[in-house]
Amino acid sequence: MNLSVTAFAAEWYLEDGDITVSAGENGQTVSQGGGSRCGGQRSVIKGSSTENTVTINAEKDQTANVTIEDVNIDMSVAGRPPFPRPARAM
Repeated sequence: MNLSVTAFAAEWYLEDGDITVSAGENGQTVSQGGGSRCGGQRSVIKGSSTENTVTINAEKDQTANVTIEDVNIDMSVAGRPPFPRPARAM
């Protein structure tokens, strides 16, 4: 039997508003538009928006389980890459 990971995931759509994923000692919480959902399940973020954002926060030694699927990340307006590059040791 082959089951897709998304079959057990909560889906969130970027066009419905800003999305914040927070992983802490008590599990993972996803908030959007004044509502939130807790749980250990994976979060799948889909859709498109030119205005809404995705923020992922994880406390020290915690992991946020998030899949970003079919989303276009365009930071050209901000003039920087979507994910900062870590500093290299010289």
